[in-house]
Amino acid sequence: MNLFNAVETNGGIGYLTNLTTADAQLSGNSVFQSPGSEIGRISSSQSFTFPSTFFTNSGNKYFLIEGAGFGSGELVLTVVQNGTNVLAQTSTWLDLHDVKDFYERAVITNTVGGAISNMTSGVQTVEYASASALGDDKELIVLVHGINVSYPDWLIESDTVFKRLYWSGYHGKFATVKWQCNYLTPPKPVTFDVFNLSEAKAYKDSTALTTYLTQLHARFPDHRLHLFVHSQGNAVVSEAIARSGVPFDTYILTQGAIAANAYDVNAPTYQPFLDKEVGLGITPEWQPWGYRGIYTNLTGRIVNFYNPRDLVLNIWKEDQTDAKPPQSWYSYDGTNCWYTDFFFIKHLVTDQQEARAMVARARTIAIGQSGPASGHGVIQSALDLEAQFGFFNTIDEHSGQWTRPIQTSRDYFRQVLTSCQIQPAP
Repeated sequence: MNLFNAVETNGGIGYLTNLTTADAQLSGNSVFQSPGSEIGRISSSQSFTFPSTFFTNSGNKYFLIEGAGFGSGELVLTVVQNGTNVLAQTSTWLDLHDVKDFYERAVITNTVGGAISNMTSGVQTVEYASASALGDDKELIVLVHGINVSYPDWLIESDTVFKRLYWSGYHGKFATVKWQCNYLTPPKPVTFDVFNLSEAKAYKDSTALTTYLTQLHARFPDHRLHLFVHSQGNAVVSEAIARSGVPFDTYILTQGAIAANAYDVNAPTYQPFLDKEVGLGITPEWQPWGYRGIYTNLTGRIVNFYNPRDLVLNIWKEDQTDAKPPQSWYSYDGTNCWYTDFFFIKHLVTDQQEARAMVARARTIAIGQSGPASGHGVIQSALDLEAQFGFFNTIDEHSGQWTRPIQTSRDYFRQVLTSCQIQPAP
């Protein structure tokens, strides 16, 4: 492990909650005076001795310990006089882990060959937590990511969310789910075979998510289950709940990339979408073929974290206007949905999930941009991320909760806990 001076004179955690304190913790060049410089490294084969003048000043000394490897052992502090006379000695046991040891990871796989209607999904792997860290609270938070998240990115996001929940005062279990999203290919606008096909995959992956969450609930029947879901991941989760009644105590949609009228049939319409609904551009509106009303059967504590100026969800708007009929291989005749193949042969679309993802156009903006903060439809309460936490209109801010440093995102995660009716740290 590496040893640093703590910049705070009380040994606090201000370096995790305040940018000024964090900058001070990183500053300076002098090894023994600067908190930003490593004092020394300690391992099973390498001890560290402080200079004889290090403790001559009055007052307490505080340090930060940085894990630099994995393993367990006894850390021994020895006070020696004149190099040989041991005056005092104390110790503590440390057990250093990769952060992934502390939470559970599930990977969903699907078959994507051939027609969308033939897609299936299953739980490919589940890696269980191998160590305990947070505590014994009977709470379980499950993270489900959005579109454009690779396997390495998913692990990084999951690590970050786990650590930020911990520093926000969370003492329950944590799990994370990787589904088979598509990856965005610039430049925009996003073509229908990227974003819309990813939505279709999300609906199909909801079957495997149902299996996993049901098994998870059975393994921890005395825990409250909270779903923390980002962007297009809400297509996976909302579909699982609506179709299979997946048990949950709290469902947080954060920056959700699903039409607002899927949850509230009275959500205000968006005129640019309505303007496209003419001639060959007409699409189904109502569930089960369209979005309107498809998730109004959800019950439970549902909370919407929205950003009215979310830039990624503005790209979602472009998809709804420019990547649905008539600018696609799909069409709607007022009764049936159709797919025209490469040879201009029309095929009847009988899969409602395929129709919703590939044919239907939203009539409202995304739920992730939609207030009011009081909630609407099946959504019981909502929170304006711009007004509360200053989320603004850049690509990174769509994932600001993990692209921002902890000093400016900790309050967001404290709100996550509050929305789950879990008491956060001060």
